[in-house]
Amino acid sequence: EADERLAQIIEHIELLPAAVGEKESLVGTARVAFDVVANKTEERSARVAELTAEYEHLDQEYRALRDRR
Repeated sequence: EADERLAQIIEHIELLPAAVGEKESLVGTARVAFDVVANKTEERSARVAELTAEYEHLDQEYRALRDRR
């Protein structure tokens, strides 16, 4: 029984590097996914700022034209 338990422990120890590697891989994948989302968010934020500035410019032009009437 002790030999069987020792064999189980050795088997688990041998599997540990693969399990750790798998977890590291998952963490790495999650980091990459997070970076992609963060980049997309930054791109969208920049686009929203650009569109807001464009809208404000057009709104000022509209008000100036309206006030001339």
